[in-house]
Amino acid sequence: MSVDFFIDRKPHPLAVLKKVMCPINLIHCGGDIAYPLHYAEELRDRMEAAGLDVRISHNPGAAHFGTITHPEP
Repeated sequence: MSVDFFIDRKPHPLAVLKKVMCPINLIHCGGDIAYPLHYAEELRDRMEAAGLDVRISHNPGAAHFGTITHPEP
């Protein structure tokens, strides 16, 4: 794995996002140093631009795998 994976991110193409046919819940955990909250917000905005039903659930106290360490909302 290289650092480029973390610093050379490209936006998801709208044509690809428009193929999603279900509501999306992005779950962001505050302890995730690889993916800060603003990345999730940018992805949400991109998905909304593609016409998707999307929201963000943010757990500031959870680590990277917050759905495992903090399963309760």
